[in-house]
Amino acid sequence: MAKSQRQRETVDGSVPAADPAGSKDANTAAGEPEAQLPSLRLWSLPASMAVVLLTAILLVAGLFLSAMWYASFPTIRRDGVVTTATIFELLKIVFAVVAGLGGVAALVVAYRRQRVAEHASRLAEFSNKLAHAADARAEFARELSRTADARAQIESERNGVRLFNERFTTASEQIGSDKAAIRLAGVYSMAGLADDWSDGRQTCVDVLCAYIRMPYEPPHETRPENDTDVSAYLAAKQEHEVRQTVIRLISSHLKGTSEVTWQGLNFDFSGAAIDGADFSGVTLEGGSMTFDRATVFRRTSFRKARFAGTKLSFRDMRVRSALHFQGATFVSSETNFSHVCVDGGVLDLSDASIEAGKFVFLEANFESGNISFERAVFNLEVAFFAGAEFWPDSRVSFEGAKRQNAGVHTDFYRAMMHGGMVTLPNGEVTREQPEATDFPVIDSEEQSTH
Repeated sequence: MAKSQRQRETVDGSVPAADPAGSKDANTAAGEPEAQLPSLRLWSLPASMAVVLLTAILLVAGLFLSAMWYASFPTIRRDGVVTTATIFELLKIVFAVVAGLGGVAALVVAYRRQRVAEHASRLAEFSNKLAHAADARAEFARELSRTADARAQIESERNGVRLFNERFTTASEQIGSDKAAIRLAGVYSMAGLADDWSDGRQTCVDVLCAYIRMPYEPPHETRPENDTDVSAYLAAKQEHEVRQTVIRLISSHLKGTSEVTWQGLNFDFSGAAIDGADFSGVTLEGGSMTFDRATVFRRTSFRKARFAGTKLSFRDMRVRSALHFQGATFVSSETNFSHVCVDGGVLDLSDASIEAGKFVFLEANFESGNISFERAVFNLEVAFFAGAEFWPDSRVSFEGAKRQNAGVHTDFYRAMMHGGMVTLPNGEVTREQPEATDFPVIDSEEQSTH
């Protein structure tokens, strides 16, 4: 029995298939049915030949004995002489036996070859199934990985938003503190959050602008002697510093001196008390900047600023100090100074370049102070000064101002002259309403320099 077992061999062509629980689960998850590795069991060739020959011998012996039995076991006559014919007959028998053995061996080999070929085909089919299952597992693993990454991304975003909200709440609480130092820290925190949080950047900027819009009384120029007044004076000076910090931070983010730009955002300073602001050299592309109903108490500068495609509104602004736009450029922007009131201040637009867009001073009120458009270049369809009022203490100068082309029209329709002095582009001083023809067209040589 042991020898017989040693003579048996297993022909499978690959390692036995493992079936761990995890693999079964993976197969089920991947949608592949559980498969068994096909096996082939054959006797060894010597053992197979021996069994077949033994079977053949037994079959021939059985047939011979049956024939002899059927013939009643006749007596075989023995002759002492072996003839040539007898030898040939014996040789025929030997050759027939050898041929029969060869045929049996060929049949055994052919049978084994057929079994092996069939098994190889089944193995190839099984290998294809395994490859398909492996592809399905790989795709399933990739899908699991993508799902895990998506979940991680969502969780990260949630944590990020949660962190931003916490920072926003903290900064807002600091800005609302009654201590100037804490408010100052809150302003810097809010600006830093605006840099880090792109989705909430406008909200952070809105908070900073809202702080500027809060009711505010600028401090006196000189320190009072009364102790009570001194405390109020110091508190006002501290508040002035906090507000100036907000202005500086906004300005730096529009000048390109900060790592993150705030271009394209909306800045609303409506009704604010502007106690000095330096926006010199800022560039604002898109977005808007609103100073409606604001009051300028101290020098505010937009010197050499550039506005491109920006909505600028100074409606109903009161200018009690200096508001400078020297050398500023307005490109395809909507600039509205309607109902602006220059009350003892200076509105300086000298050397400004107004290109396309809208530029409106409808019903502007020049009560007192100086308004300068000297050497300004207008290159838009209409510059509206319709309904503007020029009072005796006002000095408005258009000296050197020119139009970019003949199609530019400067409209002073229904403007009222109450004794104010207007300097025309040619240097002539008049108290009469200017005419559009008073503004010469810039020549080609000058145009090339602009």
